[in-house]
Parts: sequence; C-alpha cells; structure tokens
Amino acid sequence: MFKECIGAGRANEGLRADWQQQLAYVKKECGFKYIRMHGLLTDDMGVYREDRNGNPEYNFQYIDVLYDYIISIGMKPFVELGFMPEALASGKQTIFWWRGNVTPPKDYNKWGELISNLIQHITERYGVDEVKTWYLKFGMNLTFRRVSGQELKRNISNYISIRSMQ
Repeated sequence: MFKECIGAGRANEGLRADWQQQLAYVKKECGFKYIRMHGLLTDDMGVYREDRNGNPEYNFQYIDVLYDYIISIGMKPFVELGFMPEALASGKQTIFWWRGNVTPPKDYNKWGELISNLIQHITERYGVDEVKTWYLKFGMNLTFRRVSGQELKRNISNYISIRSMQ
C-alpha cells in the first residue's frame, strides 16, 4: 500500500479548508490514490444519534462533504469504520486526546443497521462502480474483538458483494 495510501488523522479535520488545501497539494506532488483517517463514526461527525425513544437517526452530511472533496481531487476514501458513536457504545473507554470510544456496541443490531445504512448511502451517492474501488476496514476499536454473528454479516453483505464485483 506504500505510495498508494496516506493517513490523515481524524475525519472531521477533512472538513476544514486548510486541510483540504494541504491534501490537494500532497495529491499533486506525491500522487497518492487513497486516504485513510480515523473517527468516521465519532460524534463530531454527527453520523449517529438516537431520539428520545431510542430510535436511530442517521446523518451522513459530513461524510458526504468529506468524500465529495476527496473524490473531486482524484483520490478515493479508504473507509475506516470507527470509532464507536457514544449513543451506541457499551462503555466509556477511549483512546487519544480526542477520546475515540473503543468499546463494542451495546446493541449489535443497531450497529449493523448503522453500517448497512452507511454502505447503502455511499453506494447510492457514488455508485457501485466507484465504491467497489474503495477499501474498507473495521477501524481502531481496539477492544472490539467480539464476533457479532450472522446479523452483522448480513448487514454488511452489500459492501462485500460490491467489492467482489471487481
């Protein structure tokens, strides 16, 4: 992956104009194809919350802004699915100064639905042919070692089938 991918800190930093200018410069000078960053699902990206009745609410606006920019300069996202949104976290254990939650989900079905909805959203927005060229990693959740079973596998099957079409 050397010379193919660059790491870039946290996803929310990619919403800043100065970060975007620096990335465009690095892309031009070095020719990296992919960019990977942490924290795509953290609360500062506004992706997941629950209403007062515990029903999931998704908001992919910041991911759209970030990925739209990355694609506009000829790069592709290396999608790291982490860390755990607070509303889904089973505990308070975090790492890094910005407090990325590393606990497993308290509800694997809701987590699987989040991932399934995210994959469906990016596939509809960017198209199957584009998304199947991206990489996907279940990110930095260091204590997230449990296998979530058939439900999770079913919820991410869209991505797997998209990647297998290459």
